[in-house]
Amino acid sequence: MILKKLLYGAVAFAAAMGVASCQDDIAKPASAYEVPKATLQANTTIMEVKEKFWKNETPYCEEIPVKENGEHYIISGRVISADREGNVFKCLYLRDETAAIPISINTYNLWLTYRVGQEIVLDLTGMYIGRYAGLLQLGFPKWKDSANNFEPTFMAPEFFDEHRQLNGLPEPSKVEPLLIESIDMLNTNAALTNGEFLRQWQGQLVRINNVHFKNADGTATLCAEYHSSGENQPIVDANGSELNIRTSGYASFWNTVLPSGSGDVVGILGYYYSSASASPWQLVLIDADGLMNFGNPTLPNGSEANPWSVDEGIEKINAGETPMGWTEGFIVGTVAPEVETVTSPDQIEWGATATLRNTVVIGATPDTRDLAACLIVPLPQGSRMREYVALADHPENLGKKLNVFGTLDKVMGVFGITGNNGSSTEFHLEGVDVPGDDPNPGVPSTGIPEGSGTEASPWNPSQMLAAGAPSAAVANTYVKGYIVGFIPDKSISEAKFELPATSATNILIATEPSGNTSSTVVPVQLPAGAIRSALNLQDNPDNFGKVVTLCGSFEKYFGTAGLKSVSTYKFEDGEGGGNTPTQPSGATLFSETFASGQGAFTIDNILLGSGMSYVWNFDERYSCMKASAFVGGSNHASEARLISPEIDLTGVTGAQLTYDQACKFFGSLDNCAKSAACEISADGGSTWTALTAPGLSEYDSWTFMSSGAIDLSAYVGKKVKLAFHYTSTDAIAGTWELKNVLVTSK
Repeated sequence: MILKKLLYGAVAFAAAMGVASCQDDIAKPASAYEVPKATLQANTTIMEVKEKFWKNETPYCEEIPVKENGEHYIISGRVISADREGNVFKCLYLRDETAAIPISINTYNLWLTYRVGQEIVLDLTGMYIGRYAGLLQLGFPKWKDSANNFEPTFMAPEFFDEHRQLNGLPEPSKVEPLLIESIDMLNTNAALTNGEFLRQWQGQLVRINNVHFKNADGTATLCAEYHSSGENQPIVDANGSELNIRTSGYASFWNTVLPSGSGDVVGILGYYYSSASASPWQLVLIDADGLMNFGNPTLPNGSEANPWSVDEGIEKINAGETPMGWTEGFIVGTVAPEVETVTSPDQIEWGATATLRNTVVIGATPDTRDLAACLIVPLPQGSRMREYVALADHPENLGKKLNVFGTLDKVMGVFGITGNNGSSTEFHLEGVDVPGDDPNPGVPSTGIPEGSGTEASPWNPSQMLAAGAPSAAVANTYVKGYIVGFIPDKSISEAKFELPATSATNILIATEPSGNTSSTVVPVQLPAGAIRSALNLQDNPDNFGKVVTLCGSFEKYFGTAGLKSVSTYKFEDGEGGGNTPTQPSGATLFSETFASGQGAFTIDNILLGSGMSYVWNFDERYSCMKASAFVGGSNHASEARLISPEIDLTGVTGAQLTYDQACKFFGSLDNCAKSAACEISADGGSTWTALTAPGLSEYDSWTFMSSGAIDLSAYVGKKVKLAFHYTSTDAIAGTWELKNVLVTSK
């Protein structure tokens, strides 16, 4: 990699200095290269500087003053970037033990002076700091008319030289990338809005293992055009989450063919907020060697091939994390009878003698007897795991290695693993071959049989996944599967396969009843109304594990093959129904899906926040109209209406309106109803009257929900306009997504 190349360069440079001295005057002894030594000493960390000068607004740029005690702000850190290959442009990235910060400098070939691993001490007082497109950086102020504020741009190299001192020789070995275990961490609400998260991760050198290029086809390259401003190529991790790799057309490796298969990537974690991008995060390669191990990727911790240890699992639980994956430990005991909450080591039956069969305790070693160094694993009744693992039946298992799939969390008040169904695919016991699970009554041992997607012969979820999300929605698709879980937020990587459920807007179905992961399930959107009421696991926990046949629209959902707009359902016992309240009938009076743009709708921007040029815009990726005033990492006060063309309600005896919407980051249901309001006007838009959407049930979810049928009978005989009225404040700026606006007679 470039890190090694630059290390060799530093050694060669020092050696060359000695040779040159001999050639200049062979009578004089060779003079040694003078190792730089800084006289300044750091008194502030990079994170402290970022916290001190962070503002939610963007852009801005301000001078760094002296401290309150009269001292200068002085930081030190090591260079983690290099512009040698042209992909990092006029910028140094400096990192200490707390954070990293980019420094924009108006010169090329910074790598010749500032090698990877070089320590720099920097007197910040008198320098400038600010945010550009949401990224906090050191630079120089430049006025931006559209924002009515300064933004940071490149500083003169002479200006930088006045403030910096080198300290010692470069030490690339001290520059190691931080590991990002899942790209999905960059897609959470915190990653997009939380200042602490942004300050921690912006500008860091990172590594992401076991990813593949979404567009790799043997010919596609990192950047398609030489000397262009650049191009994004998405990488996808094992959970299906995506991150763009940004490559400049000026990079020496711009035409590198995207490698096939899975591998590991290393680069600078950049941040560039743009309304046209689904996520502001992007990875910037230092060189082509940042693409490594393709065909033989490093498997992430927690995978079946590389499970967490008991100690690692406990560390994650202590850190407030509850990841799902594989954990490995040694069987050391069982929870004693009549214990619901474990509070003492005396409540564990250590050793091979066990009274009950419902738990097993695993430790870091076969001799572990410290409760704080153990995990409790429930053994589900009737499962293969209880049958083969329980010490009450198999005392010979004491000290054996047990690998378990599940969620690291508290169990019975102490560290443990939850969410394991006990199937043969969810555990491995050292030295024991476990047969497959017993077939379910009435269902073949291979799970739900394949079909043709019709009511008489529904598909199974595996067929949908194999077909992939279609480019255009396929209506009236029938699928049959086990209800195995739900998604609590916006990413399928967060899929939960256990109760209690915390979301009522979706379920997950699978071909097999257990042993599922995020890659073996089909997400199903539950529209508000009878179908959601009947199927969701939050209100109907008894549905967990049931087989259900659904009819809906086969299309992309949560980034994968999914089922949306479900119209009918039927359980194996014959119980079923439809979502009649949200299915309008009668002649279509007006329809706009927003599948390809805003159609005949117009936009009235009543108030635009600082740096904003719009509130409503078309989201091509999700085929909807979207309103948001979260710009550059900050909330802004704004107001705008998306207004329909005139709709003729003359000549009908009744009318109703429905639409699909997704509401995220609104803070409360009441605020969502006020800030994402549907209105109607019968006087051409001079006055507006709010309408109530009975189906509004979510204010912090990316899942589309039906508005429910909104009665427009009071406006029969008139010509009306509809408006979707978005408002926000500097404190709360939600995201409102809208599609499938439909007015019908009734």
